[in-house]
Amino acid sequence: MRRLQLYNICLFWQPPIITNFPKEMSVLETQGGDAFLYHVEVHDPTVPPDPVCCTLENVRPQTHNFELRHNGTHYVLFTHKNPAFAYKDINSYIVSVCCEDGFGTVKGLLQINIKEVREHVNYKPPCKNTKYCNRQHQATDARCQVVS
Repeated sequence: MRRLQLYNICLFWQPPIITNFPKEMSVLETQGGDAFLYHVEVHDPTVPPDPVCCTLENVRPQTHNFELRHNGTHYVLFTHKNPAFAYKDINSYIVSVCCEDGFGTVKGLLQINIKEVREHVNYKPPCKNTKYCNRQHQATDARCQVVS
């Protein structure tokens, strides 16, 4: 007599999960090119895990200042080789990263704020024979400049 064996096979399909995306981050407007910005952690809960593919889906306002690279095992957000950040023109970007595994898709949004870099210039006022700037102070105070 043959014995009948039953097997339960559970198929578990879920989209990948971006596990570490912050809501926002900042970049200096003087940021150079090919600079590392963020390591995107993606996990596929399917057992066994499916291969996951991530792309830089969208950047608003539109720019080529950012790129998503795959280094073989991870997805990493970098600045483009020639970024053009100007706080006075655009002070914030919304970056959309899309990851899919063939069964589902997940999107992560990241706000990248551009930080203004202000050049600090020391002001050296001219003096015209004032109480503060007389011949005696001129010799001892480098801030004092006598104007005739």
